[in-house]
Amino acid sequence: MRRQRPLHEKIVSVFTYLMAAVYVLVGIGIIAAPVNTGLPDSIKIAFGSLLILYGVFRMVRVYKQTGD
Repeated sequence: MRRQRPLHEKIVSVFTYLMAAVYVLVGIGIIAAPVNTGLPDSIKIAFGSLLILYGVFRMVRVYKQTGD
């Protein structure tokens, strides 16, 4: 039987999921946005990809920790 988690643990896991989603969305935004940042496209794609991978890593990590 699964134990009931305290409210603060639930809040922390929800916040962690939200922050991971923010990393993924910012990474997609950097790659897809037509804004001229002065950076070469290859750098924008690399940085956006790293943010996406980091967001996915955080999601997987919190999923393993909480077992949700």
